Amino acid sequence: MRFLILGSKEYPVHSSRGQDELPPGGFEVYAAALAESLAEKRHEVTIITRAFKGLPKKEEAGGVRVVRVRWVAGGLRNPSLNFFAFLAALREEFDVVVAQGFVAIFFACLLGFLKRRKVIACPAGICWVQPQYNAFSRLFFRLTESVVYRLPKRVVFFSEEEKKQFLTKMGFLPRNYSVIPTGVKIKKTRVADGEKLRAELGLRRKKVVLFAGRLLEVKGVEYLIKAMKGIKATLVVVGDGPLRKELEMLSGKEGVDALFVGWRSDVERFLSIADVFVLPSLSEGLPLVLLEAMAAGKPCIVTDIGLPVTKNFDALAVPPKNAAALREALRRLLNNKTLAKKLGENARKTAEKFSWERAASQYVELAAK
Repeated sequence: MRFLILGSKEYPVHSSRGQDELPPGGFEVYAAALAESLAEKRHEVTIITRAFKGLPKKEEAGGVRVVRVRWVAGGLRNPSLNFFAFLAALREEFDVVVAQGFVAIFFACLLGFLKRRKVIACPAGICWVQPQYNAFSRLFFRLTESVVYRLPKRVVFFSEEEKKQFLTKMGFLPRNYSVIPTGVKIKKTRVADGEKLRAELGLRRKKVVLFAGRLLEVKGVEYLIKAMKGIKATLVVVGDGPLRKELEMLSGKEGVDALFVGWRSDVERFLSIADVFVLPSLSEGLPLVLLEAMAAGKPCIVTDIGLPVTKNFDALAVPPKNAAALREALRRLLNNKTLAKKLGENARKTAEKFSWERAASQYVELAAK
């Protein structure tokens, strides 16, 4: 079967090489892993993504055919990618297109109509609820998403919780949907490597609270920083984004022991030294880093926004935008080794259910219907 993937902003992940101020997100990681898993099952896979200096317009990478198109920086970053990807896709041969996000899904549905091909849509988060947009933009996105998400005949949610959150935020469910859990991969890190990293960061005798992700308003890192006030641990922030300087200033103002290390390709090393992993997001589409933390057996604290966890079994959940509740959860885990161990063990068991091979097989079955 021939798959075409739209909506991924770069492939391979982090191939932008600093040419975009916004680092890649969860769908870029998801799209890459799904594409490679489908290729391993001997399906033909093409990803249409953005062009960057130093990269060929077309190539084979990781068993995946990559087509790169031009794009416009700034506010037109996403729509320009999807428009030029649509034009490029008109010249491609495929059986099914997989698209993420309402802009890519709109163009995928148009493409599917013109070429009489099947479309699998992945909402992977709702745009209109994200706090970085003003009231007019949110109203526009809400109206647009209400139309676009009714178009595809095949919609994939990554978890039952994501499906419930979609219904809550959009007020309806697509006519035909499936729940296909994502896969998770994590590289194991030797204890010695973790100790070496602790020494490099000056954290030998300190407890570590870890956040990893893009530094955007929707990630809720400001609430985590405020929650760290009075907590006897170091907050290590792995990731970059437009709010980095603002968040660094906030940590200084709050008197929080925080270490911003920027984007790193070795997130697994940081997970190995974490005593607690926190995802304080206000909205999430595809929190792969959470699954990676769970696979690493780390006790996790998340916000109660429909993430694939079971409260008080494999993670603690607190209300979003609530620094006080987050602070109390941090104290519970940092001061209760038994609870932390139990949550970490259960988290690892939960993560074992997420398989890329299984996810790829389910996509093939869905595409064949």
